[in-house]
Amino acid sequence: MRRFLKMLMDLGTAGRPDSEVRTLRAHNTGALIGMGVSVLWTAGQLANGWAEAWINVGAVLLYAGVLLLNARRHPRVAQHLIVIAGNLQVLLLSVFGFSGVSGGHLWLLALAVVPFLMLFEHERVARLFYTALSTVLAVCIELKVLPSINPHTLTEMQIHVSRALNFTLVTLTLVFLVTRFVRDIRRAEAENDRLLQNILPPVIAHRLRHSSALIADHHAQVTVVFADIVGFTAMAERVSAGELVAMLNEIFSLFDDVADELGLEKIKTIGDAYMVAAGVPVARDDHAQASVEMAVRMRDIVQEVQRRSGDGLQIRIGIHSGPVVAGVIGKRKFVYDLWGDVVNTAARMESHGLAGEIQVSRVSWEHLAPTWEMEPRGKIPIKGKGELETYLLRGRRTGGRA
Repeated sequence: MRRFLKMLMDLGTAGRPDSEVRTLRAHNTGALIGMGVSVLWTAGQLANGWAEAWINVGAVLLYAGVLLLNARRHPRVAQHLIVIAGNLQVLLLSVFGFSGVSGGHLWLLALAVVPFLMLFEHERVARLFYTALSTVLAVCIELKVLPSINPHTLTEMQIHVSRALNFTLVTLTLVFLVTRFVRDIRRAEAENDRLLQNILPPVIAHRLRHSSALIADHHAQVTVVFADIVGFTAMAERVSAGELVAMLNEIFSLFDDVADELGLEKIKTIGDAYMVAAGVPVARDDHAQASVEMAVRMRDIVQEVQRRSGDGLQIRIGIHSGPVVAGVIGKRKFVYDLWGDVVNTAARMESHGLAGEIQVSRVSWEHLAPTWEMEPRGKIPIKGKGELETYLLRGRRTGGRA
């Protein structure tokens, strides 16, 4: 039964954007509630005559029409039909039946809220119109502005029981609709948070959500790692696009896992290049140690992929430390990025390095020398920097700790 109800609630949602899916489910849920209440009313009113019964039967058909319209991909019509059907049903039951005295018109209170759940976001005027319509009808019926064509023959006890039942059902329906609405909002917010935190560091995402201030921070001690996969461009000429992207996705996904494990911040990828940093957005004393650990494990990952694929891939890595400015730029597709000489020098350490090697600048070497063995490479000409002293990582010192 639950599976069948879920199927009905999901009618017409396949392939729709998330924002529309929530509204379509509200249509279907509202139609099912309307059908259920109408059936209950019909069962309870047959003893008092067929007028109300036929009105409720007609309402059931209209609510079924909402489900059919959504199933046939006509949600714009369905959204108006469900609100009109509800108002028309209550109005007719109040004029031709006993709802005016039995509390059936209380359903108009729920119908005053329904347009904000059932109508799509851009239907602002229609929402206000239907809400005003339900409110006016509720007031007119309560004040007996509308004459009763069918004078009621209900006993006082029947009236009290009917009003109590309608109060209860209306309250439960409002609670149900609002609860679903709030749950959908929370799910959407959670999904937005998840997506935002996939783009930005969590602390930066939090600041962005709670402040409109420009995000630009100075970090005095940061280590930046640049990595480039050697031979990937040549491989692109030999394999299909799907195979190429699949391999790159595998490698970079493994890099991401290591960055998460070590607490480094992935900054960006450019083609087959990968940039990661330690010490941003949260400072840490072991930024250089964590970065070289990251570099070693990146090299191991590429060697393992190369061993399995036999494509001759290697990685070239450069590391440099120092101060940077970090912040978020852009209005669309914004990114958390780093600026400063450290970023440029780290990139040069990579581009002027050797395949399969991790090249470290003099500044980073000073942080790493106590725990890592380095082979001096001497001074090499670096574009835009002149000659810089560099080192090649050879391994952890005996007894050293990263």
